[in-house]
Amino acid sequence: METTIDSNGLGGFQTRQDRILCIRSQINRSSEELDRINEKLGAKDTPLEEWLRLSDIRNNLTVSIHRKEEELSRLTDSRRLDQPKRANYSY
Repeated sequence: METTIDSNGLGGFQTRQDRILCIRSQINRSSEELDRINEKLGAKDTPLEEWLRLSDIRNNLTVSIHRKEEELSRLTDSRRLDQPKRANYSY
């Protein structure tokens, strides 16, 4: 059974499938939160300070979702399993 070290730095181990399920769950929660933020940003009565705060949260969520999707892609792409990223040194 393949295992990966969890990302919280506690040194616990998870199976690859558990990690995939965890990442998908995180993406879903972040996407739901992003939807709620977008609704609030679209409201006409949102004060400027609140709009700026929500905009920052939205940007952070977007980056977080993108990173989790990249990690999920690395875990689920059968061609790249257990292969580190390699630089292309072709000139």
